[in-house]
Amino acid sequence: MILCSSIWVMTSLTETQNGQKMKQILMTGLVLLISPMVLFAVNMTFVVEKLKSNQGSIQVGIYADAGSFLKKGKTIAGYANKGRLTGEQAKVFCQLKPGTYAVAVFHDENGNGDLDTNFIGIPKEGYGFSNNPKSMMGPPEFKEAAFTVGEEDLEMLIQLKY
Repeated sequence: MILCSSIWVMTSLTETQNGQKMKQILMTGLVLLISPMVLFAVNMTFVVEKLKSNQGSIQVGIYADAGSFLKKGKTIAGYANKGRLTGEQAKVFCQLKPGTYAVAVFHDENGNGDLDTNFIGIPKEGYGFSNNPKSMMGPPEFKEAAFTVGEEDLEMLIQLKY
């Protein structure tokens, strides 16, 4: 509905005006077309706790479905904290559209951009997931880490395991 009314406003006013007014109207129409995408983004804060050191950065990968969950290069978005780590927690901020997501986090202590593991694949750096699932053997499934983003801002606590 907004898209159709925006186009109508742009067309009818463009035909009757010229010059600077026309540019203003076209820009207004463009803002009206883009604004629904911006209005539906929710502010998301990931509070990552139990940091073992202040070295490196916190890496957050966001996944939109089970088929892509924990597959390299399949995140819909990746974020890292800005600035130096201090204390035992870090915050990472982003914006998400309403939907269902799962998050994987790791403490990249050596700054190489990868979750380092030992020879049998056990992580050497801290890691965690949305919902803090209690997985005993291996990573959780998407459904265990999945959460729903609605229309309200969210803050999620993720505790690292080393």
